[in-house]
Amino acid sequence: MRSAAGAQVVKRAHGWTIGLLSMLCLLLASCGSPSGAGSGGGEGPSTRKILQISLNLLDSSGNPTTSVAAGGSARIELSASIRTIVSNNGRTTSDTTAAANGLIIDLSSEGASFDPSSGRVLTGNDGRAVATLLAGNSTGAQVLSAQASTTDTGSAAVSLNYQIVRTSEPLITLSLVDASAQLTNTLRAGQTISVRALVEDVVYGADGSITSRSPRSGAAVTFTSDGGLFDPASGTALSDGSGLARVSFQAGVSTGVFNMTASASLSGATRSASTAYQVSAPQLLLGSGSPFVAGRLSAPAGGSVRAGEPVLLQGEVRTADGALFTIPVDVNFTSSCASVGSATLPASARSSNGIVTAQYTAGAGCAGQDIVSAEALLPSQVLGAEASITLNVLPPSPTTIRYLDSDAQQLGLLGRSSAGRPDRATLRFQVSNNQGVAAPGASVSFAVTSNAGGIGLLSSSAISDQLGVASVTVLSGSRATSFRVIATLLSQGVSAQSEVITISTGTPDQESFSAAVSTFNIEGWNFDGVETSLTLRAGDFFNNPIADGSRAFLTTEGGAVDPVCTFAGGVCTVTLRSQNPRPSDGRLSVLMTVPGDESFVDLNGNGQFDSGEPFDDLAEAFRDDNEDGIYQSTEPFSDRNGNGVRDLGNGLYDGILCGSSGGCVNNSSVDVRAQRVLVFSTSPASIVVTPSVISVDELTPQLIEILISDQNGNLPPAGSTIEISSTNGILLTPGNFEVGNSNARGPLRLLAQIVGDGQASSGILNINLTTPLEITTNRQISVNDFSICDSLPAPLPPGCDSGDVEIGSLTVTPLDVIVQPNDTDRVVNLSVGVFAGSGSTARPYFGITPTIVCLPNQGANGMVITPAATYSATNSGGQTTIPVTINATALPSGTVTCTVRAGEQSESTIFRAAPLTVSQLVLNPTDFAVTANQSDLTLNLQVVLLADAGGGATVPVAGVIPQVTSCSQGSASGFFVLQPAPEAIQPTNSQGLSVLAFVANSGATPSGVYSCTIAAGSLTATVTFTGQ
Repeated sequence: MRSAAGAQVVKRAHGWTIGLLSMLCLLLASCGSPSGAGSGGGEGPSTRKILQISLNLLDSSGNPTTSVAAGGSARIELSASIRTIVSNNGRTTSDTTAAANGLIIDLSSEGASFDPSSGRVLTGNDGRAVATLLAGNSTGAQVLSAQASTTDTGSAAVSLNYQIVRTSEPLITLSLVDASAQLTNTLRAGQTISVRALVEDVVYGADGSITSRSPRSGAAVTFTSDGGLFDPASGTALSDGSGLARVSFQAGVSTGVFNMTASASLSGATRSASTAYQVSAPQLLLGSGSPFVAGRLSAPAGGSVRAGEPVLLQGEVRTADGALFTIPVDVNFTSSCASVGSATLPASARSSNGIVTAQYTAGAGCAGQDIVSAEALLPSQVLGAEASITLNVLPPSPTTIRYLDSDAQQLGLLGRSSAGRPDRATLRFQVSNNQGVAAPGASVSFAVTSNAGGIGLLSSSAISDQLGVASVTVLSGSRATSFRVIATLLSQGVSAQSEVITISTGTPDQESFSAAVSTFNIEGWNFDGVETSLTLRAGDFFNNPIADGSRAFLTTEGGAVDPVCTFAGGVCTVTLRSQNPRPSDGRLSVLMTVPGDESFVDLNGNGQFDSGEPFDDLAEAFRDDNEDGIYQSTEPFSDRNGNGVRDLGNGLYDGILCGSSGGCVNNSSVDVRAQRVLVFSTSPASIVVTPSVISVDELTPQLIEILISDQNGNLPPAGSTIEISSTNGILLTPGNFEVGNSNARGPLRLLAQIVGDGQASSGILNINLTTPLEITTNRQISVNDFSICDSLPAPLPPGCDSGDVEIGSLTVTPLDVIVQPNDTDRVVNLSVGVFAGSGSTARPYFGITPTIVCLPNQGANGMVITPAATYSATNSGGQTTIPVTINATALPSGTVTCTVRAGEQSESTIFRAAPLTVSQLVLNPTDFAVTANQSDLTLNLQVVLLADAGGGATVPVAGVIPQVTSCSQGSASGFFVLQPAPEAIQPTNSQGLSVLAFVANSGATPSGVYSCTIAAGSLTATVTFTGQ
């Protein structure tokens, strides 16, 4: 025998290769080659082919093995090749080996089977094939054989000796053991047992029986079950030296059949054992006490509880043998009061170690006896253990009181109520204990913080009802004021006060009625349905919102408007729409009226009109269609008395505040009115440009006046855009404008400047106006420019190519002008200088015509500043003069800014209304009475500032902030007065009025006089507060 490298016969052993030609064939000269090799005497060429097969047996780790476990498996690896030897005259000329692909190899072994089950495998392109040996249960030595054949080589075989051996396997045995060490699979709910797992290594015999076993220590065993709890909670334990792992297990409260499982990772695989067990329900008792009494719950104080105070109810869950049932059990609670929401009680509570508690609190409406029932019920039970307790619920102890609400916050004067402003209000207060539970039967007293004008209560005390509510009705007084109601819980001496309740007329007066228009000039001449809104605001004499539900009535000269506007919170809004009729001038007057009061000056501060006090004596309202301020017989009016004639004022105060000494008709009224003029602007516009033809050089800007109006002479629609552009020359002014929101008559006057570009040419100045509804009007003017610089001698002036191009600075004098009352047609000449460069390098700019725009600032009133339409360009010194005309009423106010612009430079002159000199400071009232027990009583002091208007007349001064310069305690005792913070004092309004809010607080016996000094400019006056 020789080695597999070239031998024909190899010793049978693992991994050896065996030659397939017999040794006899090698020795006999007559053994011919299958490939047709030459014969005779060893002479001539010959070829021999030898089939070679290798066989290996591998374990699960891929290592060669000769042992396989009974019932186990091993991997078979085979390799086949064909060796080709070529010789000539006995001399080998070639010896090569190639893989035998596609070769069928048959496997056989008496003690095993194979995968594939046929034991036949096919080699691949590399000559290799694999199979699995499946060992049987018979142990001992075995032979694994492999055989194959080809037509060229004949057959070949190889074998390998191996043995089948018996090995040990891990085994887990599970058992449940009760407290008496007996095996069990029947448990009671809550019962504790020992769960044990025996971990062993066992060897099985050929017949499957265990032939030997040995305990395995240190194995981590995990126990699981769906029917209870483990101790330790993880359910994991290590096996000891005897192979036992054990944990404690407590069965749950659910009954039925459950599974117990023990599992461990042993020898690289998870092994487990399971067993079923049954849990049955125990007999439970619910009760309390020592000794234990079933069916009775326990409570503090023998079951007497006070509403609003929580108490703790307790019960014990025990088994029939008297032991506490420590497994958590859900206990359901109910009570008569809790079922209707008048007590709080948890619907369920869970026991802990056999003890269950529940907090019970009786609420409002729960009185007398309330039976609390409890039932301990296991999940599988229909009827559980029951217990109850009868609680004696006592009324809550009244400790606090709070304000709830009032059915009216705004009251009318007593006897002068309306649907939206009654003359009485019902207020509710609630008495409760410290926990907020309503306390019935408590005595409450009431008081008001002010009795001005006879404010009173229908009753001074009340008893709280079942909801703890005590109510009181307060009656309005005859004076406008504000107050609170104070409720006191007599048993505790604690009080609560209401929100502020205001007494006012709720009836509009003329001075407190205004109207605002969202858009005055709408595109309504050519289009129907274009809308604008009118918002009306109305207050009463005391500037409180008028009563909700009050209605204003509207009539319009053109279009259509909602006829009625209903107030809420002193405000209402209606819509006006464009449609026929359309007045011929496109302007329409809208009259708004609401029944109300004439305005008056309350000199004595008593909140009523008294004889001698100034008032507005109003005629019947009319719609001023021609806007001249004078009634014409063709204009509609509000005929309040139905006599067909527009009546003038009656010489008497008409209003709800007619006092007993007023010499007026009580509760008479007038139409408070407001009028606004709106415009139905035409969509096509009229555009007039002066000059009609523009000729301009590069040095002297040309002033262009553009007059734009609608076809009725009004402003175009608000929001219309105006674009100015030129195809020739250079525009020196902005080219885009927008028409504002205004009912002013047209035309809109725009000024633009254009200068030549130095190249003689012609072009077009375009003015385009586009309305909000996209109707466009266009106007075009010819622009011819020529060059003047070419004809000028050197040095060239600014503006020529070699001179200064840009305007560097601009001066205007004067910068501040004072406008006096009744200034009429006064002309102020503004001196304007235009320069190239600035400072020391400034040089006069010849031929520039600056623009000027005068605009009123916010608050400006009673003065009109009008610049001249034309004026000269700058002279050789860069100077020009712009005349400005002033026209002022007797009471001008605010400022007007006139801005002069040349190129990118601008400067402004401010025209200021001369400040009025305050000549009179009037306080109303001059003395306040401070009565007993006042809390944060607001005392409104009216301060009126007047100025001389000539001829003995006076005019109100607006915009002045009065000051409280000092206050003196004087002889005052038992009360104090807080003065208003300086930042809270508002400037005087258009009527010269500012209201200063003082706050008084007093004890039971106020006395003496407290005084404060009010100042405005150099004038002072004193207001006093007298304790009474």
